[in-house]
Amino acid sequence: MSESDGGEFDHPSLRFATTNGERTLSNGDFYAGSWQGNLPEGTGKYLWSDGCMYEGEWGNGIKTGRGRISWPSGATYEGELLCGNLHGRGVYTGVDDTTYKGSWRMNLKHGEGVKSYANGDVYEGFWKAGLQHGVGRYIWQNGNQYVGEWRKGVMNGKGVLRWSNGDTYNGQWLDGLEHGHGVYTWTDGACYMGTWRKGVKDGTGIFYPTGYFPPRPRRRWSLEGGLDLTHSKDSSQKKSAIDTPVLEREYVQGVLINEIVKQGDAASLKVSKRRQRRPAKRPGETVIKGHGSYDLMLNLQLGIRTNVGKMTLDTAPDVCPQDFGPRSVFVLKFPRLGSHLTPPHQSLDFKWRDYCPNVFRSLRNMFRIDSADYMMSLCGNDALREISSPGKSGSVFYLSQNDKFMIKTMRKAEVKVLLEMLPSYYEHVQSSSNTLITKFFGLHQVRFVVMGNVFCTDLHIHRRFDLKGSSQGRSTDKVEIDENTTLKDLDLNFVFHLEASWRQSLLKQIEQDCKFLESQRIMDYSLLLGVHFRAPQCPAVFSPVPSRTPDAAAEGTDGLDSSKRSGTLATAEDLCSLPKTTRLQIRLGVNMPARADRSHCDDGTSSDVYDVVLYLGIIDILQQYDITKRVEHAYKSLQFDSQSISAVDPRLYSNRFQELVRRIFPSNDTSVVPK
Repeated sequence: MSESDGGEFDHPSLRFATTNGERTLSNGDFYAGSWQGNLPEGTGKYLWSDGCMYEGEWGNGIKTGRGRISWPSGATYEGELLCGNLHGRGVYTGVDDTTYKGSWRMNLKHGEGVKSYANGDVYEGFWKAGLQHGVGRYIWQNGNQYVGEWRKGVMNGKGVLRWSNGDTYNGQWLDGLEHGHGVYTWTDGACYMGTWRKGVKDGTGIFYPTGYFPPRPRRRWSLEGGLDLTHSKDSSQKKSAIDTPVLEREYVQGVLINEIVKQGDAASLKVSKRRQRRPAKRPGETVIKGHGSYDLMLNLQLGIRTNVGKMTLDTAPDVCPQDFGPRSVFVLKFPRLGSHLTPPHQSLDFKWRDYCPNVFRSLRNMFRIDSADYMMSLCGNDALREISSPGKSGSVFYLSQNDKFMIKTMRKAEVKVLLEMLPSYYEHVQSSSNTLITKFFGLHQVRFVVMGNVFCTDLHIHRRFDLKGSSQGRSTDKVEIDENTTLKDLDLNFVFHLEASWRQSLLKQIEQDCKFLESQRIMDYSLLLGVHFRAPQCPAVFSPVPSRTPDAAAEGTDGLDSSKRSGTLATAEDLCSLPKTTRLQIRLGVNMPARADRSHCDDGTSSDVYDVVLYLGIIDILQQYDITKRVEHAYKSLQFDSQSISAVDPRLYSNRFQELVRRIFPSNDTSVVPK
């Protein structure tokens, strides 16, 4: 028996009539254990004449179940077998101390697993047919590491390579080499954005000196003979002079053939340096060990990684009616010590439920969410950030470190609503690709849903509004207002003018989305609106909002006054300085340029005009007009104007919401401030 052969061990000379005992066979093999008829059945030990040994479970004369194989070379395997093959979860230890712990299929590594090489390298991720395939992390013995996509054993697709000296390459890979668009960042913050071909720069790119961009958190990813040692190719090109200009460079097969100065004046670099001094405050509290939500975070990261990772290995089937509903659920237990389907982990034992997994995979594809980026964003060593809900629901929100995905804990009633409306939601998204309602990417238990973040942008969101169209209780109580404060309807003293075709498209999409929500008996949803003010005209906008008292305004408690924000405001060059792929993605609800008119007067007269960039979407779409909301409507109608409260019939809510949107996005021949 060879180490690569896990085949059947049924031998003609094994066919004895005894039911239990030991027997030396005519070919020199030895078996001791239980029998059924003339075949090994149950547990037993088989020793081959060449020194190989198997001890474990048998079925119908074949190794099946759990067992341990040892070879004369010293290599061992301990784990699950099926029909004589390594199949399931097991640990292989080679003669050179190479180890693999993970999933197997027909004697080949397949699924999730960790391999430690004899030279000290480690690969942690997914395998297919014995080779690295899918998302994985490779750590070299010298500290270099790659996190990203693999194909047939080599780096291929999107990935990040970080050298031990701090340099990084973030971009496309092909056959183990940099190939396609990428960003090389030196440890001092300088970076080059351009294209690579077969491992070398090729084509046109832009070099940005140290201090041009504010520092950003590095994204990492976690999964709980090696490759050739990879060296940093550009460490010798590091730029330390702070006065180095922005350069446009052209390469041919790694050779620099042309260089043009794009920006080199000292004043512009000083502005960039000032912007770097005060990075924007990021919302939320990082969930670290000891935090009350730490175990929950580990559970959801492990569940998402396991489910999504396994699904990427399989071809996506077409969505059918059986994929919807509460019965379409994948249940998996995660014991702390691991199982044949799950890896060991540091949290407590938990049960994972993944609702309608095929539907949400199809939705992610429709929303163009890459599976590798999805896992790397949510399952990174850089922990999630917990954000308290500004509303009354009591839900807790978690934000991925790249701000792309939002996770919300849900009540049982909300899960029921989402599952009931999911077929209609799926159909609506298919027919309306520009929908502004919340984009759902997954539904899991412990009950939470993964959504898109409306404010996923490199620009600062200077003002945030949660708008319903009602007035009762729709003002912010906080005295201190900063860029992370969510304001409400009565705090809004702007109208926003869009280009005519954009306004028409927006109103049409809002009408379609509201019609869908009305058909599902949904109400109490909001328009989440983010505003980025473009400098140099914007400092005045950060004076306190009119609803503040004179004393509060005099104290400058707004937190965004011009004296405090002048060093961190994004300039009008922000849109131009973003990567090409970002600045061209101006679409409905994302990166929308507009003109904002602000009023300081009670009569609504507009007095200030600003150039802004808008981000918006419809959120909180899981509240039906049920008996609780009917009672709330009846009770509050006795105290307040029934038209001013949030809890109203879905048809009335839809009409009022659309009227709100028409008021705050008036046609260009009007400038009425919403009241």
